[in-house]
Amino acid sequence: MSRTPFALVAVMLLLALTACGGAEPDEGGTSGYPFRLRIEPGAGGDPVKLLAVEGQSVDLGAGDEPHTLTVETVEGDTATVTTSEPVTSDGAEVSHVTVTKGEPVTFTAGDEQWTVTYEEMSVE
Repeated sequence: MSRTPFALVAVMLLLALTACGGAEPDEGGTSGYPFRLRIEPGAGGDPVKLLAVEGQSVDLGAGDEPHTLTVETVEGDTATVTTSEPVTSDGAEVSHVTVTKGEPVTFTAGDEQWTVTYEEMSVE
């Protein structure tokens, strides 16, 4: 009895399982990450949405030197976001803000005010 058909079936099964695994988040899917950060400018305008994934970053503001926010840590219902330049939050100058689900954080960067909300992802 030959083992060739068994090996062929095993390889085909592995390929099928790999193909059915779905998209990884870095390939455009978001199913593996249940939370995101919604970053809203105080002066109006469209909010910026950022996956709550360590290492993700976004540039805020206009001009030659945008302000960069980077997700540093994500633990359960809380995310810590570092800022490229110190910002003012709750009257203090800080280099990071911690956002908890349901408790938005507001900070000022330069002349702009921003509100960061940590929220569950939903189908929109």
